[in-house]
Amino acid sequence: MVFLILSNRYPTDTHRQRYINEAGRHAKQVSPFHKHLAASADDDQWRDVLNAIRDNTDASILDDTSKPRSLRPNDDNYEAFVGPQWIPQQSTNLDASSSIHPAMAALLQSDSDRHMVYPRYDRCANCTQPATLQCAKCKIVKYCCRDPCQAEHWKKVHKHSCCKAHASRSLWQCLHGSDGFYVCEEECLALQAALGRAFTNDSFQNKDVIQCFQAYFGTAAELGGCFVL
Repeated sequence: MVFLILSNRYPTDTHRQRYINEAGRHAKQVSPFHKHLAASADDDQWRDVLNAIRDNTDASILDDTSKPRSLRPNDDNYEAFVGPQWIPQQSTNLDASSSIHPAMAALLQSDSDRHMVYPRYDRCANCTQPATLQCAKCKIVKYCCRDPCQAEHWKKVHKHSCCKAHASRSLWQCLHGSDGFYVCEEECLALQAALGRAFTNDSFQNKDVIQCFQAYFGTAAELGGCFVL
């Protein structure tokens, strides 16, 4: 099994380059197939990351279930985000000294399909304008107003694809699954700090992976959090 993590927002060139530089050798295994910032690990690697997190994070953070936990929305909620204006910024000047594999660099710089959906989770899913309201059920799809945007979008698509936020899903449970649960900015910062402490501990052998995910969660915190898939 492979664990994949995707950022909530699309990274800029600066975000992506900094992450690659900080992530170390494991950055070679970062997924190039997603426009969101992505990192992956196999079972053994992810087990090392989880052990490092458990040993270096307060249980009150890992086991907290006081807030509903959202799932990554289906792309059919974001059909308004199709077209060249929504294609994320591409990495066009990756540092040649970084550890990124040439094949990955080529994919990151390739032309995107202009017919693909590129969701913006911080914008109105109906009209694409900046949004602050959110669906009361899934607690992640956003709208600029209740009427007409949320009402129209509910009838058009969201009624059939809305996934209710889980009332009792902890961060620790999210990190053990591949359901697409959301990890917020504050949780990403806590994970970054935990892995930073683990990196200085000689008891952890797979330091390349720990370094990579320390860098990842720090960058993900700047990109609105992430989803564990």
